[in-house]
Amino acid sequence: MTFKELKEAFMNDSPVKFHGAEYKKITCLSFKKDREGHVIETATLIDHCGRSEVTVLGKEVEQCD
Repeated sequence: MTFKELKEAFMNDSPVKFHGAEYKKITCLSFKKDREGHVIETATLIDHCGRSEVTVLGKEVEQCD
């Protein structure tokens, strides 16, 4: 997803997918820099039970159908 799509899903509490698994919503969007100074967008996703969070690359998150 683009940052604009990630932000929209975050603001709307929309469900998203990561590597085929569906997550309840995005709880956090952040930026990090790698060793070369490139900006990396990350998203923290929460599962449907609300017990597990995973932080992933934003570009690997997908919208649910």
